[in-house]
Amino acid sequence: MTEAFKAEAVGLGHQSGLTVEQVGSDLGIGKSTLIAWRRELKIVRQERDLLKETQLSSPKKQSDDVQMHRCGEGGCLVSRRAAIMPG
Repeated sequence: MTEAFKAEAVGLGHQSGLTVEQVGSDLGIGKSTLIAWRRELKIVRQERDLLKETQLSSPKKQSDDVQMHRCGEGGCLVSRRAAIMPG
């Protein structure tokens, strides 16, 4: 499925007032799949918003902010060093 299709499927529930089950049934998609797509879309939007907020910061600052956003306090399996953008 394309990202555009996923976003539209998730949006159908919000716009139409249908339940996740109803949207999934109409599109032939399972409830758990739609819920997972909703979570993914929320994370992508949060990361996009964070990057917009930090655009004026240095590249290293942006990378650190995004890494912290993705991992939270101490629960990250990816090293911070790997997330630093060259600059």
